[in-house]
Amino acid sequence: DANATPLIDPRTGIAATGAARYNPWVWFYSYAQKWQSVNGTHFAGLGWETSQIDTAQLAYNANIADTNSWTISGQIDVTSDNALDILKDMAQAGGGTLTTRNGFLSATINAAKTSVATITDDDFAGKLTFGSASNLLERPNSVIPRFISESNNWTVVDGSAVTDAAFVTADKGFVRSQTITLPYVANATQAGKLAAYHLVNSREPFTFTLPLKPSMLHAADVGEAIT
Repeated sequence: DANATPLIDPRTGIAATGAARYNPWVWFYSYAQKWQSVNGTHFAGLGWETSQIDTAQLAYNANIADTNSWTISGQIDVTSDNALDILKDMAQAGGGTLTTRNGFLSATINAAKTSVATITDDDFAGKLTFGSASNLLERPNSVIPRFISESNNWTVVDGSAVTDAAFVTADKGFVRSQTITLPYVANATQAGKLAAYHLVNSREPFTFTLPLKPSMLHAADVGEAIT
């Protein structure tokens, strides 16, 4: 790593070393700014200032990734002008989704959540409306993750299908598979876990809109749980 591109850990604000260099959110945080060569030349990244990035959330995400042993690996085409897609793929490797929170560049993460607020009837400013999150006939009950395989000369291979018997039963026994590509994941176990999250998230039955009073404007941020 002596000649490697400096990567900044959002948890410390300093250059990452050792295992931290393989944390997806260290990559995300650094790439959201601008990666630099050792002589200080900018050559890749989105160019966001640290003041525009939700550093606290990314630090939280980095700790979750460490807890789950989620790492990142792969080759990035720095000649690509689609840096935002690269950032999305980095978030995906860390079990998260690119988003904005209160005007800051951020990312949610798949993890257990504790409710941070409670909404009651008194908080409503209008009628609650429901919508369908997905077409019932298109929701997968099996997900096949595609990831980078070291044993296959670092080519992209199909991992084992991830499914849930309860989902198949609910779909009258019909298996509906979906394939997801994880371009920065090189671990079969990690690929399987991320596929499981994708499967469960894709089975969400509906969305809903809650018109609330102004007093609830800051009750929760994107990605947080409420009751």
